[in-house]
Amino acid sequence: MFSIRTVALLFVCAVAASASTIVFEGAPTGVNDGADYVLPYQVSIDGTTQLVDCFDMFDNVNLNYTWTASLLNIDQAATSDFFSDSNNLAQYERVAWLAAQSYSTTDQQIGLQYAIWSVFGTAPQTAAAISYEAAADSAAANNYAGFDFDSSRFIQQVGAVAGAPGTEQAFVFQQSSGGLFEGESEPVAPEPGTIWMLAGALAFAGVAAYRKRSLLSKRNA
Repeated sequence: MFSIRTVALLFVCAVAASASTIVFEGAPTGVNDGADYVLPYQVSIDGTTQLVDCFDMFDNVNLNYTWTASLLNIDQAATSDFFSDSNNLAQYERVAWLAAQSYSTTDQQIGLQYAIWSVFGTAPQTAAAISYEAAADSAAANNYAGFDFDSSRFIQQVGAVAGAPGTEQAFVFQQSSGGLFEGESEPVAPEPGTIWMLAGALAFAGVAAYRKRSLLSKRNA
């Protein structure tokens, strides 16, 4: 997300992970919620293009901006103190699982982004977002059976804290056994279980309060 919200907090964290050069390349599907582009985003990691999802709604990112970040596995991310008041393994597990889910409509694409942003922050509660959150609750109750957390990688700026001045956004992606891979650039059909949960939620869930965000054009992206 391209956010102008900042928090007057600076906390330097050291993470035992290799540093990579990240370049923000944009949001290739062009889908937005009327204020911000949503997943997937495109970055280059040490020169290799990668589609990623944003799970940090507290920081900005601008087109073609370059910064240094650590590529963290889930255990490293959970002890990184990037989110100074709420780091824990369960939240990073939820982010990783949600980021691996699929969507087939624009509403679902936006709803999935809201569900991911809501892990460490507060995002609008649309019907699709509520459905994805319910699916995540169900998966967590079953210990995310069958999900490979070892493939999850979290891109977090070196020596930074979410919401602090100068912090760039954090992203997540799944790493293949052979290294980086390009994720889906177009929406794909959800799994049958996801379709069932989305349909059920859409039947009874209404849209809650919508928190307006600043327009993308104001962020020079």
